[in-house]
Amino acid sequence: MYETARWANGHQAESAAILEKYSKINPDAARQMARATFDTTLNPEYLRPALALAARAKLTDRLVTTAEMIAGA
Repeated sequence: MYETARWANGHQAESAAILEKYSKINPDAARQMARATFDTTLNPEYLRPALALAARAKLTDRLVTTAEMIAGA
């Protein structure tokens, strides 16, 4: 997944061509539009709000920590 993200981040023209092919978007629009930048690493901090919300909504028995979800977090 991260290799794909790195490729997409570094190959805007090539990914624009893929977008044009499958979405039938105007080629000029695809080349000029603001493109997403994809994360190339996992930041456990991004998970904390979702885990806290799950605990508050009683979707989990307790607050699950990022360390429980991700080895080395």
